[in-house]
Amino acid sequence: MKPEIFDDYTKQPCKVLAGHTRAVRELAYSKVHKIIVSVGFDFTIYVWNPYLENYIIKLDEHENPLIGVNCLPTLGQFVTADAKGIVKVWNIKDYSCVQTFQVTGVT
Repeated sequence: MKPEIFDDYTKQPCKVLAGHTRAVRELAYSKVHKIIVSVGFDFTIYVWNPYLENYIIKLDEHENPLIGVNCLPTLGQFVTADAKGIVKVWNIKDYSCVQTFQVTGVT
């Protein structure tokens, strides 16, 4: 699947983010760092500069489909979560994983 970015005025696609091999579940945007983070059912995280053609980095440290992502602009981090309850916190500056934990009660 290829997420598309739409022009607010024309409502037409103006850019396609090519990378994921399965459906994209969620996108998050960091206004402070000017990046888009996409997650999907292919277990992969892509970090994009919305002004460039290709992704900045591909992160594949999850072992299950990803179900959520959120950018924490004041902390310089983003958070991803997968279907088995594994949550990872990532540093936006070097894209390193700074913390991993599991949410209990998730099947």
